[in-house]
Amino acid sequence: MASILRVDTLTDASSNHSIATSVVFDGTAKVWGVVTSSAGVTASANIASGTDHGTGDYSYALTAAFGSANHATTAVSSGAGAGRICTSNTARTSASVIAIEIEGHAGSSSDDNQELSTHGDLA
Repeated sequence: MASILRVDTLTDASSNHSIATSVVFDGTAKVWGVVTSSAGVTASANIASGTDHGTGDYSYALTAAFGSANHATTAVSSGAGAGRICTSNTARTSASVIAIEIEGHAGSSSDDNQELSTHGDLA
């Protein structure tokens, strides 16, 4: 039989540091990933698979969906060149998909490895 532990606050052994459980649940990333330039998933939490839609255009299907498409993704490009910009592709983003585009210099697309995290409320 499964058990449920209900607490409002977590604290360390000496009770010097404590935090409300709502901060833990609301403030932690619900998705994170280290992914390759071909949308391969090297390490992750809550990413089922990746799709490479073309140069600099990627999407990642989630294992557990968000409650809506209103979630925030932060991504960085780990390519060798400087000046890369990662943006969210809102046309592909949904409650169960994160979509990232990478732009290089002068608006050109770029294939790079990425590190990403997403915050929001899971369904």
